[in-house]
Amino acid sequence: MFHEMKRKLIALLILSLFIWVACNEDNVVEINDMAEVGVTFGGDQIDIGYFGHQTEDGGFIITGLTQSYATSGSDIWLIKTDSQGNVQWDYTYGGVGEDFGSSVRETENGGFIIVGSMLVKTQSQGSEDWINEEVSGNAVQTTIDGGYIISGTLSDDISLIKTDSNGNIVWSKAYDGKNFDEGRSVVQTSDNGFIITGCTDCNSYSDVILIKTDSAGDTLWTRTYGGYDNEFGNYVQQTTDGGYIITGQTQSFGNGYSDIWLIKTDSAGDTLWTRTFGGESLEVGSCVQQTTDGGYIITGINFSLVLPDHGDVWLVKTDTLGNEIWNHTYGGVGLDWGRSVQQTTDGGYVVVGWREVVLGGQSDSDVWLILTDPEGNADYLGQ
Repeated sequence: MFHEMKRKLIALLILSLFIWVACNEDNVVEINDMAEVGVTFGGDQIDIGYFGHQTEDGGFIITGLTQSYATSGSDIWLIKTDSQGNVQWDYTYGGVGEDFGSSVRETENGGFIIVGSMLVKTQSQGSEDWINEEVSGNAVQTTIDGGYIISGTLSDDISLIKTDSNGNIVWSKAYDGKNFDEGRSVVQTSDNGFIITGCTDCNSYSDVILIKTDSAGDTLWTRTYGGYDNEFGNYVQQTTDGGYIITGQTQSFGNGYSDIWLIKTDSAGDTLWTRTFGGESLEVGSCVQQTTDGGYIITGINFSLVLPDHGDVWLVKTDTLGNEIWNHTYGGVGLDWGRSVQQTTDGGYVVVGWREVVLGGQSDSDVWLILTDPEGNADYLGQ
């Protein structure tokens, strides 16, 4: 069973992590009313949502990839919706080959910055402002000076790239670890430096890594967290006490093959506590955010609570010490994954990911937007 689950995960992760770069084209979005909750976007091929968040106007912005509407292979897909998940506009950016968007942020001028197979800046309605095909990565954030910070992998090392507001590289750093290392999340910290998480020795017995830098990208300290097996850090956020919260997955600790791992550190990266969430099968934490009550909200995938070889989007709410308050799963008969989560202005949550659609023995996937109330009960959008 685990071999088949791993095969499915690897197939989607290959799309997620190893598809590469480039342009812009407006499309018509097909909305599939097949999700039990939320709303899905896609066509008759593979379409995936990797990241999304609420925008200043109360709507939502989503990025990922589309094969259904791609010029060739797959293209970066950017979808803007209103507060109810109705599409306002969408664009694709790409050329010949495999392109994808792994992270998106709203910019000060109302436009958007996307990173994935390339770095794309758009205007407020999605039209291309500029593209830098020399910059790729897994995560992007706007910086206090109006530029951007991007983390990913460069020559098998964790990379950190700082650009100005026009996408020109100001400086680039690589942090040498063990064999293949990857930066999966980065944020600017309150001291104007940066915090990065990801994995070190990712293709072998990997550990979660946390790197703190100054404003020029020079390392202040590095911490690793792990045990006898594989651990991965997928997302990091600075918390209100000046420390950090990390989520990812662990195979060394917990109840099953792989559990969601939640790590709380102080401002120096020293561990304050850790928590695991999961059953006997495979669980992964993709994203974590601190909530207004001081607790945390996590999304990812859960294989333990569903049919064999099928994964559901998992949403877990904790208190300030990481103890579970409630959890919800959303999904059907396929492989469904929550990739990003954010608390919304009404106190609920928005989850972005994908839903596998299985019809007549054939399967593809659609971008999935799920909105919930403060207790994780999902709204029936687009039904």
